[in-house]
Amino acid sequence: MLASFPFLFGRNPTTWVATFFSYQNILSLANKNRVAGECLGGKYFVATDMILVAEVTRQCIEEVVADMIERNDFETYFASCEPGAETAV
Repeated sequence: MLASFPFLFGRNPTTWVATFFSYQNILSLANKNRVAGECLGGKYFVATDMILVAEVTRQCIEEVVADMIERNDFETYFASCEPGAETAV
């Protein structure tokens, strides 16, 4: 399971987005790619604004986002949806 969620953050709310994958989801996708021959037969996997979490649940994602905000890392891993904004690396 994977999930992509928009978040509003800041005094002048800006919409930010990231895609959450569970570790198990990555393993499943890699196996699918090996079988299907995609991504050089499973040699790589890419996703923009990807955040790996133990499980893709609302509680887990909210805890991760709160921790990123507390550590001032939020803008590093989320992409702004505002016109002209740079995407996260």
